[in-house]
Amino acid sequence: MEIEWKYLAAGVAATLQDAALLSVGCNPKSAEKDDALVYEASKRISMAGHYMNACYPRWLIQQKGFLESIVSLPEFGAWLLSYGHDLPDGYPRLATQETKVSDEAENVHSVAPEQAATTAPVVPAKPLQAHRFQEQEILRVIRELGFDAKALPKDEQGKDGVKAKVRAITPFQTPLIFDKAWGRLSASKEIIKLK
Repeated sequence: MEIEWKYLAAGVAATLQDAALLSVGCNPKSAEKDDALVYEASKRISMAGHYMNACYPRWLIQQKGFLESIVSLPEFGAWLLSYGHDLPDGYPRLATQETKVSDEAENVHSVAPEQAATTAPVVPAKPLQAHRFQEQEILRVIRELGFDAKALPKDEQGKDGVKAKVRAITPFQTPLIFDKAWGRLSASKEIIKLK
């Protein structure tokens, strides 16, 4: 049973299990599945599980049971591409991915045959390590709240401070992960609280 990609619009969501199967070109609704594709999908599910334990991924829309968690197909695909995985041609992509892919395709066709052998392959950007990702998420939320991370205001008595506001928005798996990331940012002077 073939996948009808035209029905998977850019904003579509699916369970983690279905997203992983789709990412290897396997139809989750099909009764017969290629064992090699199912194995590759299971490796991607395992990788997603490790990532979800470290931080709250952008592609996660709603956390239910592990395999039943709802994910954004375009965001999940972008995440897989950042780790060097391939996606089938019809897999929903983010608008920036489509532009990048079409630009790369134009560049490939514009290279002269004698230069083709010397042209370096396009290598995806290396994904952020979990700690740096957590730190950048905190800095992003601070900016979104309208604060300067290098000049955070002193907490007002009886009101939530900046840290509490950021913690409420930044959905890390545990409060300890947030506190450690905040501590690393303070120690490296990326977050400075005015006295």
